[in-house]
Amino acid sequence: MRHRASFAADLGLRLLESGSIEIDEFGRTSLPGVFAAGDLAHRATLPGPMASVLLAAAAGQLAAVGVLQSL
Repeated sequence: MRHRASFAADLGLRLLESGSIEIDEFGRTSLPGVFAAGDLAHRATLPGPMASVLLAAAAGQLAAVGVLQSL
């Protein structure tokens, strides 16, 4: 799996060795105010990207909580 768009690199987001966007538990990226979720965004403590609709939806919900907390 790989990113098809260059927005992560364009924004200067920190990427993991797998090429995924590094996030914390609530989807926060290395750029304040930018959140990510889905197949190609995961925590460094996880083994790598996992293509799963259920995991992507759960990550989206956690990112939404992160966004709400930041407001």
